[in-house]
Order: sequence, then C-alpha cells, then structure tokens
Amino acid sequence: MKQKNIFGNFYNPTKILSYGKAMNVSVGSRSIGKSTAFGIHLLLDYVKNKHQFIYVRRTEIELRNAAPFAFSNAIQIINQYYHKLVIEDFRYEKNTFYIGEEACGFAIPLSQVEKFKSIPFDNVYWIFYDEFIPKQGTRMLGSKDEPFLEYQLLMNLIISCDREIGKAYANRVRTILVANANGYYSPILQKLHCDRYLTPTTKICAPKNMSWVVEQTIGVEATEDFKNSNSYKLSDDEEKNYSFEAGIDKDKRFIEKKPTEKINPLCNLIYKNDIMGMYYGVDTGKIYINYNKI
Repeated sequence: MKQKNIFGNFYNPTKILSYGKAMNVSVGSRSIGKSTAFGIHLLLDYVKNKHQFIYVRRTEIELRNAAPFAFSNAIQIINQYYHKLVIEDFRYEKNTFYIGEEACGFAIPLSQVEKFKSIPFDNVYWIFYDEFIPKQGTRMLGSKDEPFLEYQLLMNLIISCDREIGKAYANRVRTILVANANGYYSPILQKLHCDRYLTPTTKICAPKNMSWVVEQTIGVEATEDFKNSNSYKLSDDEEKNYSFEAGIDKDKRFIEKKPTEKINPLCNLIYKNDIMGMYYGVDTGKIYINYNKI
C-alpha cells in the first residue's frame, strides 16, 4: 500500500507552492527533507508537463560538489512510491540534467550567471537556489561595495529565463530558495523587503501586495526511527520540535556576538519596531547586529 503522499513524514512543499508567488522562500531545520521535497516536485513536474528547471548553487565549486547528487534521493523516493521506474537513465553531464535523451534541467553557479545567457531557457519554469543562506565560514558573493550582488545575479537569471517570443516578460518562472536555519542574513531577503514582515516565530508569510512567500519550518513529524532514538526519548516536550534538527533553539536564533575584528556599517534592520545596525566584518565578511543603529 502506498503511503498517504509521496513526502511521507518529511517536509512537504505543497502549501508554500499553493500561493502561486514568483519567489518561494523555505527556511528551516536541517534533515527534514526540504531540498529532496522540492527535487521531487521539479522532477514530477517535468515528467508530467515537460517543465524544465535550473538548479543553482553559489559558486562553481559548490555546484560541482552538489549537482551530480542533488536529485538522487528524490529519484529513489519517486520510483519507490509508484513501484515502478518513473524516472530512469537520469544523469548529469556538462551542467545539464537528462532523463533519457531529454534535458530536464540545467545547473548554474550564481557567480557565473552571465556566462550562461546564450543558452535558450524558453521552457524553464523553475529556478531552484539551494543553500541560499551561506553556511558558517562561507562568504556571500560581492564585496563591501556590492552587498546585493547575489540578488542582482539571481534577478538577471530570472529575467533571462522568463521570456517568450514577442514577450519581454512571460511571468512564467517561479523561483524556489531553500536554506537551513543557521542564519537569517541574506541580501536577497533584504532586497525583497522580507525583513519588514518576519519574526523568529513566523511560520508562513505571504503578503498580498508582495510577490514572495516565506515559510519557516522548525521541524516535521518525527519518523518512527527517530521516535525510537535516545535523542527523542530524552527530550522534553518543548525540545522535541528542535531535537530532530539537533541544535536550533528558538530563543537563540538571533545571536549577539561581540566583534573581534574591524567592522563597517551596512544598513539598518527593523525588527519588532526596534531599529538595529547591521555591520560586516572587514576581514571575514561576517555579519554583526547591534542595537546602536547606523
């Protein structure tokens, strides 16, 4: 017997995509299946409707390490769920994903978007930027003089794809941005003005006058294996939602840290009617937030 839906007890992207927004931002705990779930959606949409996708990572090195295996779990789940080879002969070659002889998607490092402008993306419906909030120790694109370079490059890619013959903008392309809850600073979120609406406890936010929806997921229903684990049994009721991710505490999602390097001002951040200053470290590029506004 098939399970209730293909996503099982893991993350389900159906709700966020139901809003029909141009930008779909999903930030949440690690290991709940966000990237796999969106991969399932993209692959099934191609199988059913022949809608292509673009898989994006920040740099060429990140892409080289991630792209060949980005859809492995999704393919396995799809084939197991339907009890047949829905997707076979899937491969990744030269920045292109294939199912059989058909190109179902492309892979592009955000840092090199301009190099891919000559590729026809007329049938691309989805842009999937995975890990768009950098991990600790990973720097964003752009210098102190170009803090919003990542947003500009992403918009360039969207504009390049969202065209049709006789139309400058087809309004066809939908962008998916996925990240783990290891931080909240992103030039993309800033340029979309998400910071005006979000709080650490926001579950889903989709203002009618905005072209984006943001979803924050602390956890999902624990699987039977996890429920039987020592970590789950030792957790109290409040911690069970966080122990699945093993480390995100709801009261520590915004961390105050005294700078150990020279910092320069970047912008002001409004949070719950408080105006705080956002600074970047000259040496490391780390972001610091202080109640002394700029």
